[in-house]
Order: sequence, then structure tokens, then C-alpha cells
Amino acid sequence: MPSEKLASAENLLKGNLASAWNILEGSSGDYTDLGIARRFGGSAAAYSLRDIGAMNGRVVEVRRSNDNATEDFSAAQVASGAVEAFVGGSNSGYVSKWYDQSGNGLDMAQSALADQPRIVNSGTLETIGGKPTVRFLNVGTNLGSTFLTATPISGGQNAFTHLIVASSENTGAVGQTFIGCTDGVDLRLSTLAMRIRSGNTNRTATANTLTSEANSLLTYLRTSDRVPKMALNNNSLEARSATPDAGADNLNQIMGENSTGASVDSFGLVGTISEAILYSGDKDAASELSELKTDINNYYSIF
Repeated sequence: MPSEKLASAENLLKGNLASAWNILEGSSGDYTDLGIARRFGGSAAAYSLRDIGAMNGRVVEVRRSNDNATEDFSAAQVASGAVEAFVGGSNSGYVSKWYDQSGNGLDMAQSALADQPRIVNSGTLETIGGKPTVRFLNVGTNLGSTFLTATPISGGQNAFTHLIVASSENTGAVGQTFIGCTDGVDLRLSTLAMRIRSGNTNRTATANTLTSEANSLLTYLRTSDRVPKMALNNNSLEARSATPDAGADNLNQIMGENSTGASVDSFGLVGTISEAILYSGDKDAASELSELKTDINNYYSIF
């Protein structure tokens, strides 16, 4: 039997018949639900531990602590307990790659073992509100975070929409970054307040209080004339500046750290990210934002 068929068979058994892979073809065949990462013209990049566009394929690569072996897992396998089984009861598991479910191949990755966020803690899957998540850890002296990086979405984006399901474990934290993009645009929090940083300008939402160790939905949108807007959970979008941002941005550079990525000792996230979906374009103007938020809330029960 060819090696690729054996690999598919192993993934099928590993997932405990959890609709992860077809033993003959390496996929589950026809997949009719495209998921929100591939609807509305398709997202630019999308990361989650549920299937929002992977079409039963892999969503995450996990490294186990005892021997540094790695394996790919589908969302069904994450839900079935296959990740914990691979990692082992006394070991921890770390995310070496978070696969892009948009189909654009912009995978988030981290090769440095010490900088990989955690998915299994001593045999137990990381969860927030009962849903699988990726935990970004304090590994430095001042909010030094584990982080993942990806090739930026090139070409520059005047208008874009980010939807992030995340939490913080530190109520006194200042400057933690969920998503950092090129040209100095970050989505971050300061003492559990949602904030956009663009260049050297910080803008904070008025309805913005996150709850420690509980999922929140952070929406960061920029209109075609580069006016930044933001919203927490099911609140209405707020325009946070009368002056448009200076220019277009190449999106999706780093997760869990600031846009420069120069140091893990500043602006690192101490908390979790469960889902991050980045769309090119203003999804509020296209009347699609409400449907996207409803889909996310139906799964995570945030608001």
C-alpha cells in the first residue's frame, strides 16, 4: 500500500472514525458546508480548531513535549480526543502550525519550541467555555508571549474585517496583542480594554470590557476610505477616528505579538485565541458581518 494511503488510514483510526479522513481518498469526499471562512467570496486567512473551511482536512499541527514528535489533526480529531491521545497523559502539546482554512495557504507557524503556544496542558486539552483553544503563554520578563507568524497578505488593504475569538488571563495586563499586521496595525487590549493601534495612534472602544478567562468576540473593521471601526461582542461598530489611517496595509503577519515581532518581551498576549478570520473588504458595508457574528456566536455562545 502506498505511504499516502497508509497515512490516511492512520489518520482515520487516530480520529476514532470521527469524519476526519476517508481511508481510500484521504478526505471525506463531498463536503457541502463551506464554512464561514469560504463564504462571502472567501476570507483572506482563517484559523480555528473547529471546521470553518478545512472541509474535513487538517486544522492544526501539534508537537508533544516528551519527544517533540508532530502530527496533523482535523477539527473532528480535536473534538474526539485524538490530540490528547497523541500527546499522552503526562505530557503537554504545543501548536507548531495552525493551518489556514481559507485555502490561501497562509499558515501560522512557529519553529522555535520555546515560542510555541499550548494546546494540551499535562494531558488536558486547553478549552475556554468548553471549546478547544490555543493558549499563548508568558515566557518572558514582561508579557513575553509565545507567538505564531505567517506570510502577510500582500498587495495592501484599504478595507478589511477581522473577527477574533479570544480571552485574556491577566486582568492587569497592558498592551497585549492578538493580531499584529505589517505597517503597524495591531488589534490588542490594555487592562482588558479592546484597542486598535495604527502607527503610533491608539484607539479604544467605549464598550470594551473583556472578562478574564472567558471568550470575547473582537471585531476590527476598516472602511474603504481607511476609517477604523471596532466592536466587542454584539455591540455596534464604533468609528474610532475622524482621520483615516495613513495607508493600506499588508495583513496577517503575527498572532500573539505586536506587528514588529522584534521581541517576545513586549506586547505579548497572555491568554487564548480560539478563532481568527481575516477578510479583505468591509463586511459591514456588504451586509455580511451580522451573519458572520451569528455563526461564531452559535458555536462559542459568547453573547
